[in-house]
Amino acid sequence: GMVSSFTVGWIGDRLGRVKAMLVVNVLSIAGNLLMGLAKMGPSHILIIAGRAITGLYCGLSSGLVPMYVSEDSPTALRGALGTLHQLAIVTGILISQVLGLDFLLGNDELWPLLLGLSGVAALLQFFLLLL
Repeated sequence: GMVSSFTVGWIGDRLGRVKAMLVVNVLSIAGNLLMGLAKMGPSHILIIAGRAITGLYCGLSSGLVPMYVSEDSPTALRGALGTLHQLAIVTGILISQVLGLDFLLGNDELWPLLLGLSGVAALLQFFLLLL
């Protein structure tokens, strides 16, 4: 994530904010598919590859989304809307921690589902950006 965050400005300027976020969401979906399907193949390789791809997504998204929100939001709401991205990240972490409990998705059979679920948010964002 840290390595890809250095390229946010370049990618955002080259592709534009919306196209860059669309490309970045494809990275997230691919990475989460690898992690979600890890039980079907060599799980350690799929998890490491999926996590690396998802890490690239996180670094890029952490810069592109606030950049887009600050440029597209009305001046009076810019500060309030700018904090929503970080609030969504923290809320997602909380939800994943709760879902990771043993009696929910944190067991031997359901852990791939837990790892793949984070792709749902990227899929939703992808389709909303197409509107």
